[in-house]
Amino acid sequence: MLIALLSAVLAGSISAQEDWQGEGSKQMMLEGQDDLAVKRKVEHTFSLNGNLGLITSKVTTPRGTYSWQVGYGFEGSYRCVFKKGFGFALSYMYSKTGYPVSSFYKDQGDIELTFFGPSFVYAGAVGEDWSARVEFGLGRASYSGGYSQNGLGIKTALGVERRLWKHVGIGLDMVSTTSTFKKEPGQKLKDNEKNGFARLAFNLGLRFYL
Repeated sequence: MLIALLSAVLAGSISAQEDWQGEGSKQMMLEGQDDLAVKRKVEHTFSLNGNLGLITSKVTTPRGTYSWQVGYGFEGSYRCVFKKGFGFALSYMYSKTGYPVSSFYKDQGDIELTFFGPSFVYAGAVGEDWSARVEFGLGRASYSGGYSQNGLGIKTALGVERRLWKHVGIGLDMVSTTSTFKKEPGQKLKDNEKNGFARLAFNLGLRFYL
C-alpha cells in the first residue's frame, strides 16, 4: 500500500514537472517570437542635421575661378525601412556658400542650393545599437545667386548612426549632391562642362525613431 502511494506521488511530481517545463518552453518561445516581431517591424525615422560642405565644381566670379569652396547648411528627412532592409526616404537639403566677387575682402556673393526629393534606401545593423545605410535619390534642385534656376538634383549618401535611447540616436552622413540646370543664353561652356554644381557634405545630427 505504501509503495503504491509513493509511486502515485512520484508519478504526479514527474507529470507536474513536465507540464511546468513545457509551459516554460512555450513561454520562452513566445518571448522569442515577440523579440523577432520587434526586430522585423517597419521603422520610421526622422533626421535633423547640420552640415559642413564643399562645392567641388568650378565657380567663376569677377574675382576669379574657385573650387572646393567651403559652406554650411542643414538637412531634414523622413525615412521608412522595411523588415528586409529596403526602404525609401524624403529629404530637403539647403546650403549656402560664399564667394569673393570683388577686390574687397568682405564683398562676397552667396550661392544657395537646395534639394528636395525621394530616395531609395538600404539599411541594416552593423553592431549592437549601430546601423548603416546607403541612399540614392533624384529630386528637384534649385539655385539662387544673382538669379534663380530650377533643375535636376541627384543625391547619394552613406551614413552610420547609433541608437542612444529607444527613440533617439545620433548619426553621421557623407552626402554628395549634383545639381544640373539648363544652359543660360550666351553662357559659354566647354564640351565636358555642364551648368550646375557638385557638392560634398558631412552631416551630423539627431535621429528620432518611431
